[in-house]
Amino acid sequence: MKRILVTLLLFSPAAQAEEPWGRRVQVPPDVRYQQSSEAQLRPQAEALQASLKPGARATPAFGGTCLVGPYLWARWKKQFPADAGVPATSRIPTTQGELVLQGRLFHKDPRLVGTVAARLRQELDQDGGYTLRKLTPTELAVFWREYPVDFVDPVWMLESANLHIAVVMARNEVYYLELLDENFGKKI
Repeated sequence: MKRILVTLLLFSPAAQAEEPWGRRVQVPPDVRYQQSSEAQLRPQAEALQASLKPGARATPAFGGTCLVGPYLWARWKKQFPADAGVPATSRIPTTQGELVLQGRLFHKDPRLVGTVAARLRQELDQDGGYTLRKLTPTELAVFWREYPVDFVDPVWMLESANLHIAVVMARNEVYYLELLDENFGKKI
């Protein structure tokens, strides 16, 4: 019962009707996260949304580099050639030692980065669409706990019926994608 409640609280879309650039997130203690203004966020959100429209040919938000996090890569790796991208290893200290996770870096190969965009678009289409929103303080804390880097906006959540994907953008392009589900962060 507790697991269901935590999952519902962590990933509930309640009260998320505002635009993805419209509100500031209450940043949890110890999380380093620099928020941006609406003027900075709006064009990036619109580029991401344009890239994820069904049948979109242009993908302005997917440029030269895209890192697919370990949890999302585990879900997608069978749809890609075995040698696609560059292995990206995350080493996360835990109370029991170190957790080693394998993601994939797609760099300077527009075809593969386009394949990442197409795969994401396909899953979101199969779910009947998505909502783009800012991460909640709880999601931000869990995400930062696993990847303790200094985040600068935009950091968003792509949420559909079956997916919760954190999106980190840099220089107006999707830089990092990671699947956040009820299992995310449990191994730490």
